Amino acid sequence: MTKIILQNKINLIAIGLALATALYISFAVVTPAVADSELKRELTTNCANLSFSQSTERNTLLDPDNGIVLVQWSDNGNRRDTRIPYEPQSGFQGCSQEAKALLSHVREVYEKQVADSCTDFKDIISGAKPLPEKNGKKANIQGAVNFVNQYCK
Repeated sequence: MTKIILQNKINLIAIGLALATALYISFAVVTPAVADSELKRELTTNCANLSFSQSTERNTLLDPDNGIVLVQWSDNGNRRDTRIPYEPQSGFQGCSQEAKALLSHVREVYEKQVADSCTDFKDIISGAKPLPEKNGKKANIQGAVNFVNQYCK
């Protein structure tokens, strides 16, 4: 089983986390862009060597802005984690079969969550849904507009 956590620079808090419940957002991990050649080599090597059984429970943290996935799992009681590249445009070339399967699943979930969020945010912008509230304060609609402009086609 894989739990996918998305990390974005988008400040969904500004629009109220009521709509973000479909997304598991983490703002704790900050990673450099994959453009760094040493990091790129490390990620590519990790992806080629990633292997675990299908029954292994794992957590996945996706940082689409930087093109990195952090995979965490348990191996004989020892917690392991590794970072691999998230490059769907390449078909995850050079990755092990296990990594390709995991990354394909991450991609499907991410694209569905973005599409669902686009629908919700467009409904808020059009007035079909009310702005979410947090602690009695209405959220700022500009966050929804920014999300739609950046991620929705």
